[in-house]
Amino acid sequence: MFISTKHTYNVYEFIIHACKSNAEEHLKKKLNLEIIKKNKFPSISYLFFMIYLILSLKIFSKKRLNIKYNNVEIGRFVIPQTYRHYITYVSKYYFYKYLLKNIFLAGALIKTGENYIKNHKVDAVYVDHCVYLNGVLYSFFSNQNIILYSNNFPSTLYKIDFKKKKNSYFKKYERSLMINNKKKLNQSKNKKCNVLLKNIFSQPNHLPWVAKIKYKKERFINYKKFDYVIYAHSFTDGQLMYGVDDFENVLDWLEFTLNELAKKNKKVLIKAHPNFYEKSLGELSLWDRKIYLRFKNKYKKNNNFYFIDKPIFNFNILKKLRKNCVLISHHGTVILEGATLNFKTICSSRNFYNEKFKISNHWTTKSEYIKLINSDVNKLKFPNKKDLLSLFYLVFIDDYSHSGKNFWQQIIAKEIGMKQEEYKKKIEIYSGIDNNVKSQKYLNKLKGQNFKKIISKLNKNIVELNYNK
Repeated sequence: MFISTKHTYNVYEFIIHACKSNAEEHLKKKLNLEIIKKNKFPSISYLFFMIYLILSLKIFSKKRLNIKYNNVEIGRFVIPQTYRHYITYVSKYYFYKYLLKNIFLAGALIKTGENYIKNHKVDAVYVDHCVYLNGVLYSFFSNQNIILYSNNFPSTLYKIDFKKKKNSYFKKYERSLMINNKKKLNQSKNKKCNVLLKNIFSQPNHLPWVAKIKYKKERFINYKKFDYVIYAHSFTDGQLMYGVDDFENVLDWLEFTLNELAKKNKKVLIKAHPNFYEKSLGELSLWDRKIYLRFKNKYKKNNNFYFIDKPIFNFNILKKLRKNCVLISHHGTVILEGATLNFKTICSSRNFYNEKFKISNHWTTKSEYIKLINSDVNKLKFPNKKDLLSLFYLVFIDDYSHSGKNFWQQIIAKEIGMKQEEYKKKIEIYSGIDNNVKSQKYLNKLKGQNFKKIISKLNKNIVELNYNK
């Protein structure tokens, strides 16, 4: 049996059937498809476990991120799900209300998995959006000897055969996403990287995740005066995607960073993420903006801090900074932007790439972070150009990268006859692929022969992850 957390609607019709077809070829047998029917209630033993969490005060501790039940990770998925609501940032009552609700739902998901394993012969599973509650299912099924399929940035569609003992490394979800191995580039690929590097970050709307942003002009600022630039991340979307460090959410990280820099009496520029101002992203962007403005208001009396609270194109800022200005981000591709212009940067090791890429000054714990913030700027390391080119190639040029010809979205777009930009606007997830009627209309054109062709192409371009030390 092949089971899926997602219904075969819109682009998921292609994703799920392609994964099922791939599993059939892998196992050399036909599989029945079933959409997972989620339990509404956890087991009795799990309810006792919840009572224990409350009475032991574990849910009131920051160690709640590490909560597990029968070796299934719960805390690191429940917490980002809880922080997807604006109200959980402004009310402790609602935070714990949502937290307990999500812990309950996590138990129901574990019960769901247990029922499928007990009552069916499950050979393979597709799990979507694992950064949130579905990550509990990822953790559960990774403990079973089956094939698991998923996808998220920077990965394309991928599968992991957990029958192979060495692949237990991928039981932590973030490891399935992380770029682990450097790629040795020949002269031609190096040249291609250098050409794209000069253009990709210097052109507004080139990157797909900011394709719709309408940037505004910033009034004159003396950018040369700043010692640090800090990049704010979404407070409600994708937190802990790349794992757990010593911060429960990026608002805690942002506040901690500013408080440390305030002690040093440094001039700091804080830049809002441009997606805070993109209305097509719906409630999440509205909530992000409200949280950011509340946070900004806390520091209104600090004359050393300057907050940008409108969508400003980052390249226009970088080219005006002095070269010994340090860029600080929790994670993300903004580190690559800074490294491209040879800025020293600081970021968490919980990122989309392995620390073996010497691009930034990494930390994992608060003590390591404090040490980096307080260190002499001259002692911080510059980005390694060779590592930068290798990572840049894997993220933006490789055939299986987000822009590569074998990336699952690119395959669908090509078969529809759309350019990438048009696909992003009409069918991409930011337009609401789950419920978007317009995007469904375009995809209906693919029924019949084209449909089978896409399934076949997607199937052949699913990446199998195998852990090698």
